Order: sequence, then C-alpha cells, then structure tokens
Amino acid sequence: RKALGRERSRWVIFSSMKEFITNGNPTTMHSLSYNQPHYEVSDYSCNKNTIQWIVDMIINDNEASSVEEALNRLGFDVVVTRQTHWEIEAEDYSKSLLNNIEKSGELFNSNKEFLSKISLENNSASFLIRPKDDIKGRSKLESLANRFEINTIKSVKFGVVWNLKIKKGNLESILGDILETNIFFNPLSHECYRIH
Repeated sequence: RKALGRERSRWVIFSSMKEFITNGNPTTMHSLSYNQPHYEVSDYSCNKNTIQWIVDMIINDNEASSVEEALNRLGFDVVVTRQTHWEIEAEDYSKSLLNNIEKSGELFNSNKEFLSKISLENNSASFLIRPKDDIKGRSKLESLANRFEINTIKSVKFGVVWNLKIKKGNLESILGDILETNIFFNPLSHECYRIH
C-alpha cells in the first residue's frame, strides 16, 4: 500500500507538470526582498539582587577563532574573544551557597574553565547575547535544585559575552557594521546588550 501511495503521489506531480506545460502557462520572474529593521542594542544593567559569573576557557576557543576569521574575511580588522555569562538570583549570597554552586560543576567545569572578569580596554566593546527562550538557564536552575538540593536560588540566566577589540578605525561605526552582519546573534531569537 505504501509503495502504491508513493506511485500515486509521483503520478500527481508529473501529471500536474504535464498539464502546466501543455496549457502553455507563462513563467514569470519574481524577486524577493526583505528589509531587516535596525536592531537597537540596549545597555546591560545587572539587577541589584543578582550576582554575575563570567567564565573563561583555559583552552583555545575555536568558536571565537572561527568568528574572528569570518569577520576578518569580511574586512573587519578585529580580535574576538568569548566568555560565558551567568546571572544568578538567590535569597542570600552566603559564601557556602556560592561554594556549593561552584562545586556542583553545573555552571562551569573547573578542569577547562575558570571564573574571570570582563576586561574593557581602549578601542574595545563587549556585548551580552541572551536567548529569548533561556532553556539552558532554566535547566541549570532545575539541576541545582533537584540534583544538588540548592534550593535558595530563584533564577539562573545564561548568556554569552562577545568581546571585540578593533585594531584600527572608528570603534562605533565599525561596531555598527559588525552588528549588522548578525554574526553574533539572531534578532528574532536573541537579545543583545552592550556592557559598559
């Protein structure tokens, strides 16, 4: 029956094509165009009731290297680095709570990663990219509560910090051109914030 169904489907497609050609239906050319609206980047401000963890990799970051190469090929003379960003909201921020989160290994692997800071240098900028649907943040919160019984955490938000150092040229105009490439985020599914 399945084979017979497939044969009928093929027959319908080819008979439709034959009918189209026989009737002499004209073909027309159409062009598609889409103007993407300009994305306005907001400044990032951390909620007073949260703490931030910035995580760096010990080993080379192949993803950052690939993005840097792609931007260089597009004519942007930049250095790109990437960091993981966690925003944690809890009832209290005791040393034992933070130690327990760190020991769990849920937010970073101490064999490959370490807690760091965002370094804002001259002629550089940092952007925090967050998914609008933060599945990773929610799953880490559930894991910390259910597997590690750390129940005083209210929320965990995940993001990626892209750091750009411009080697030459006007910082702001180059940043605008780079963001227009959408190489760091998809405006439909991500939020972008500039870190100052």
